[in-house]
Amino acid sequence: MPPRSDLTRRAHAALAVLTLAALVLQFVLVVQDAGILIEQDTRPDLDVRLARFFSYFTIQANVLVFLVSAAVARGSHIARPMWQAVRLSTLTGIIVTGVVHWVALRPLLDLSGGPWLADKLLHVAVPLVAVVAWLAVGPHGLGLWRRVAQALIWPAAWAVFTLIRGAITGWYPYPFIDASDLGAGRTTFNVIGIALLFGAVAAGVLAVDRRLAQRQPVPRSSPL
Repeated sequence: MPPRSDLTRRAHAALAVLTLAALVLQFVLVVQDAGILIEQDTRPDLDVRLARFFSYFTIQANVLVFLVSAAVARGSHIARPMWQAVRLSTLTGIIVTGVVHWVALRPLLDLSGGPWLADKLLHVAVPLVAVVAWLAVGPHGLGLWRRVAQALIWPAAWAVFTLIRGAITGWYPYPFIDASDLGAGRTTFNVIGIALLFGAVAAGVLAVDRRLAQRQPVPRSSPL
């Protein structure tokens, strides 16, 4: 059996390929105007579709999974503090992506063909494989508890930007944060709920990761 480090790099190389394939497929569909993640009543121009494509939290989470997995596959210095926060944020983001899609978005979608495949890859396959790879082969060691606060910077920035942009343009990527439809009170309630979910998932991931890191065997010193 290959050393665990080799298994880790191979698993994350496979995850990077899977994630890239999902992103490319969805990107091609958007360019072809063959459907976006949440269907709209009107079909915007290509430049608008591309801007909205990168505005979806799902897309950003999958991009982060690709970048982090590619870095692990290359053997980059992922134990550095910055990388610890990025990896925790990435795991948190892709887990929340899967959970929110399953609970809130899946009932709204009626897809087939390429859009159906892209949806399942981005919202189901990548989150599941990312979590299984992290649990099974690591790398573990996401650092101290303050990484939880650092991991929430990206989701918080995304939420603020999305709400401000929505107030200006009237377009929101997801119906549960559509302030023009739900009103400020309900939107605020939903955002707070999602923020609590992010915090709970980040803390849970870090707690599990710390236990897994403690179980890793300590390399023995070479005899003199």
